[in-house]
Amino acid sequence: MDIKRFDTYRGVCVDTIGTKGDVSVVVTDTKYVCKPKEDTEAYELYKQIESGDVIAVAFYYVKEYSGIDRILRVIFMPKADFEKMVSIDDCQYIGNKIHGLPMGVEMYSLEGAHLSKLSMC
Repeated sequence: MDIKRFDTYRGVCVDTIGTKGDVSVVVTDTKYVCKPKEDTEAYELYKQIESGDVIAVAFYYVKEYSGIDRILRVIFMPKADFEKMVSIDDCQYIGNKIHGLPMGVEMYSLEGAHLSKLSMC
């Protein structure tokens, strides 16, 4: 599966109770990631992103689900897990842009990050 930054899917579970929302890819490579110091956990995560094994995705609701556009969380996840998540029957690819959310040239920090946390530089 060729995953690109801002690929967006509808009908994905965005929380633990099965609420459906949208998921958009926000990091596919290290272009928008601040390079951390070597020999740190953050650097190991950076290397996983660099190799293409890990991406970051934004889980969010859109107006038709919640009345407002809002991000729930942005997480790093193994690319293979993302591919499985968006390949379910009721999940639909809706394009290569993030609908209703102000995203652009954000830089992400890996300091203190892990597969369930992401912060801005």
